[in-house]
Amino acid sequence: MRKIILMMGVLLFIGGSANAEIYVGGELYSENTLNIVDSSYEGFITVTGDSIVNIYYADYYNEIYDHYQPAFGVEIGARDTSIINFIYPDNYNFTIWYDGFGGSLPVYAGFQMNTIDYPTIADGFNVLRDYDPGIPHVLTPIAGTFELQDSAEVNFIPEPATVLLLGLGRLFLRRRS
Repeated sequence: MRKIILMMGVLLFIGGSANAEIYVGGELYSENTLNIVDSSYEGFITVTGDSIVNIYYADYYNEIYDHYQPAFGVEIGARDTSIINFIYPDNYNFTIWYDGFGGSLPVYAGFQMNTIDYPTIADGFNVLRDYDPGIPHVLTPIAGTFELQDSAEVNFIPEPATVLLLGLGRLFLRRRS
């Protein structure tokens, strides 16, 4: 009897971890963690279970139109206990737009969007890049569209290391020239 109960417990444990799935454009992604660093992931992304999606935000300069815009925009639906980490350079600013662009929330370091603290916003919101005055930018700078259910969350994480590495790279290249 103990062997049967132990076996059922192992099967339940294995079955619980199998719930973590990521679908990209309807296709099942092979791992439980997805890192988005460019526009190579097209289509709606569905995240379930305890999966993790890391989005590394970047700007793109469009020479034809002489403006800046998000390098890519993601569309993600997350549920269960999945986590989305929105990682961006420390000196960038973002705003959450919700309710058909009827309201907004500023994003700050360590901000977390979840269904508990923001139940009416979490089921559909956009993340917009706020450009500094004087910088030509695209009219609707949408960096991502999100839908959260259950205990899913989006964490906004500034990454000062990116700015530091770029600065050190410039210093190094200047010395070599």
